[in-house]
Amino acid sequence: MALQRRSLVDKIAVASPRGTLAVASVLVGLVSPFITLSGENATTVVFFRFGLAFLTLLPMVVHEWRQYGPMRRTDLLLYAVCGVCFGVDMALWTPSVLLAGPSVSAVVVNYVQALAVPLVAWIFFRNRVPWMFFVAAPFSLGGIFLLSGILDGAGGSDLIRGIILSALAGLTYTVYVVLTGRTNSPHHQGTAMAIVCLVTTVVSTPLLIVTHGPLTLALSASSWGWMILIALSSQVLGWLFCQASMPLVNPSVAATLILIQPLSAIIFSAVLVGERLSTLQWLGAIIMLLGIFLIGRAPKRRYRLGIKRPSLRIRRRPVA
Repeated sequence: MALQRRSLVDKIAVASPRGTLAVASVLVGLVSPFITLSGENATTVVFFRFGLAFLTLLPMVVHEWRQYGPMRRTDLLLYAVCGVCFGVDMALWTPSVLLAGPSVSAVVVNYVQALAVPLVAWIFFRNRVPWMFFVAAPFSLGGIFLLSGILDGAGGSDLIRGIILSALAGLTYTVYVVLTGRTNSPHHQGTAMAIVCLVTTVVSTPLLIVTHGPLTLALSASSWGWMILIALSSQVLGWLFCQASMPLVNPSVAATLILIQPLSAIIFSAVLVGERLSTLQWLGAIIMLLGIFLIGRAPKRRYRLGIKRPSLRIRRRPVA
């Protein structure tokens, strides 16, 4: 693809891949404290987050189809299935933010995904798993126990439920990552995300209405502001720039930069929300982040998901 035919997102990513990925990771990490600050229930947050993101992406979809033609039907179908997986993921993860807190939910979902993706590639696609994985995974599992607050009495039923939901969301998100790894539509990033956002809205909203309360359509001015901010900052800009810049960055560097997501969630949750973790919870979070770092930096072969594109690899995509 010639440089002049690249989208604005691609041009920015090419100009500074590491800087773009770092900024995108901050934007993605902001979503959990923003959800808490919005004051709305999980149903309302998910509906407006993905619904507004879908509407925002429509001009990009039109541009891509005019410039490169329509997306392949197989990829359209596959991204729709990805949207179903992501819808279930969001139906699990968004309530976990409100139950366990933005910091805990962000760390847990990133950690579970970091463990699950290599295991899936190993079990189903016979990819080689580096020895560092088997060292870091058991070591860092203890971090979840510390993060739960059981040892120092910082935990409660809501925190435990939130951690469980966040862990399940991480597993569901792993399926999403594996499925997106089978697609091949480099010129249709906006189209892909628009499909995922639309299907996610359709799937997750009824699930959350049943499990976590009704959808509120009559929002206050402040709630509208938070919904728009969540949709634009994390779901549109954060995800687009992550997807565009991550393939341009060395995998070891990307594994380090992607840690900015949970770290920014922790920092901004403390600054904006006033969330405070106990000493042992901090220790648990640090252990889990260290595990993500070690697993991500371990040398690995490309993950080939049952297709014949040798350049394909599973990369840890932005979570949340």
